[in-house]
Amino acid sequence: MVPLIVTTKLLMLKQRLMSFFAVKLLCESQMSNQIITMSDFKEILAMWGLEAKLTLLKIYNVLMSDLIKLDLISMLVSFMT
Repeated sequence: MVPLIVTTKLLMLKQRLMSFFAVKLLCESQMSNQIITMSDFKEILAMWGLEAKLTLLKIYNVLMSDLIKLDLISMLVSFMT
């Protein structure tokens, strides 16, 4: 009777240990995936930040060139009158 109880307890212990380690591996895998995703997200945000700055610089450039053109036109008009 005792060997049957010991065998049953050992089988239950083995099953619980296997379940524990399976869950542990799954958790570690999920944490690894989240860390990789977060670092990728930071890179994407940095890239978007650079693209936004570049776009704003282009807009500024266009507006400044238009302003310079308007100043030149107003100088020419005032010179002709």
